[in-house]
Amino acid sequence: MRDAILQSSPSLQVMLSKADREKTVFIGWQLCQQAIWLDFATSVLNYPSDVKKQAALQNFLEQCGWTITIDRTCLICDRPTTVRLDEEQLLHGDGEPALEFSDGFKAYAFHGIGLPEKYGSVPISQWESQWVLEENNRQLKKIITGQIGAVRLVRELPTVAIESRGEYSLVQLENARSTDSKILKRSHAETGEISAEFVEWMTKSIDAALHQLHQRGLADEFPFPEANLSSEEE
Repeated sequence: MRDAILQSSPSLQVMLSKADREKTVFIGWQLCQQAIWLDFATSVLNYPSDVKKQAALQNFLEQCGWTITIDRTCLICDRPTTVRLDEEQLLHGDGEPALEFSDGFKAYAFHGIGLPEKYGSVPISQWESQWVLEENNRQLKKIITGQIGAVRLVRELPTVAIESRGEYSLVQLENARSTDSKILKRSHAETGEISAEFVEWMTKSIDAALHQLHQRGLADEFPFPEANLSSEEE
C-alpha cells in the first residue's frame, strides 16, 4: 500500500525527498500488529497498561488508515473506499485504481507493486511498447516488459542483432542496458509467424539462448536447428 500511494502522489514523493528519512515514519500494518499483541497481553494475560492511552490507540487504528509523520508534519488519511486485490490478496487493478479514497485520490498497483497513474490507468492489454524505452525505474520497466511480451517488442521496437542463423535471431533492444533481457526470435519459415522469448542479458549465442529456453520447457517451440542436431549426432 505504501508503494502504491507513493507512486500515485508526486507531491508526497517531493516532500519525502526533502525530509529526514530516518525521522519519517509510515504507520500502518506493523502498528496494528503491535496493538493486537498489546490487546492480548492486557485482556488475556492481565498485563498492566495505561487504559486511556490504549483506548486512544485502538480508536485511532479503527478510524484511520495510513499515517505518515514527516519532520513536524503528520499526514492522516481515512481508510480507502475501494480496495482491489488479486488472487493472492495483493493490491491490483487492471486499468483501474487498486485503492480509491473518498476525496478522489487514487492509487494504482500491479500485483502488489505500486504503479504511476500513467501505467495504472491504462488496461494492461493496451500498454505501449515505447514505455520500455522511456522508463528508468528498473522494477517498473521489468513489469512493462513482461506484460507487453517479447513478440510485441521485437515487432514494434528497433532491435540490434547479436547473432542470426536460419530461423533464429538473438537480439537486444536499441539502447538496451545491462539490466535488460535479450530476446531470442524465431521466424517460422513455413508460416512467417514470429515466436520470441526473453533470455538472460549475459547470453551471447543462439545455442546458449536455446539451452535456456529448453530448461524452461520450451523445447518444442524452440528446437535446435537441424544442422546442430546432425553435428551432435556425428
